[in-house]
Amino acid sequence: MNHDSPDPGQCSVARPIIALLAALSWHAGTLAQSSAEPQLIDVIGVKAPLDYPYAKAHAAALKVREQSGGTVALSARLRDRAPPSAPPLRVTLEWDETVLRLPLDSLGRFVIPIDPQALQHNAVMTANRARKSVALDIDLVPVWHHPELRPADVRSIVEGGRAARASLLPWYARWITPTVNALRVCHVHARSGFEWLRPDSAAQTLTSTRSQDEFGREAWCIELDGVRDPLPEDAQLRLPPDSTLELTGSLI
Repeated sequence: MNHDSPDPGQCSVARPIIALLAALSWHAGTLAQSSAEPQLIDVIGVKAPLDYPYAKAHAAALKVREQSGGTVALSARLRDRAPPSAPPLRVTLEWDETVLRLPLDSLGRFVIPIDPQALQHNAVMTANRARKSVALDIDLVPVWHHPELRPADVRSIVEGGRAARASLLPWYARWITPTVNALRVCHVHARSGFEWLRPDSAAQTLTSTRSQDEFGREAWCIELDGVRDPLPEDAQLRLPPDSTLELTGSLI
């Protein structure tokens, strides 16, 4: 049976994390906690970096990739506060005569690239906004480009997220930052659940829960940790096209 809301004890880890900002040496403003979702850590008033040295962002992104085994990436989101008349938000990586435009999703997020050439040439990351018109969030996001997920894959992503989080957070920040508990999979049309298969067996369905995906759309979601899931070890969970994946957790 489908439910109307997600487990209130869970929250998205792909949210602003103050200690990650510290790890990147970006200036952070005051902390506030969301009243609608009391376990989300939010960063208010973080100034967007203009001409920020790419070497620092590269070091953090490389650490995340190495510690997670490539299952998690470091991404940034610029929350645009510019007036509607402003040109579209643009983020670039620049050095010498080279200008690389970083692709943004509909939320203004981009994965921090790991580019040896940009690092070698002392590149900078820039945005076409004044500091006061944007705020910066840092996220840990799953890296997965396959149409199926196995329990072993889920464990790798969740464990990779935990390792990446631990590598970036100082000990005192771990008490106020969500730990990584699970992988959340959502799709806007998965009302009937997510299909999974075993070798030489008929397809079965894993029940989904009505919720919202990371873009704020009504969607049908499941949470997996690769250990306590109702899936056999040799099962393959089918991911419909345009499924979204995010890490979830809770405060410890």
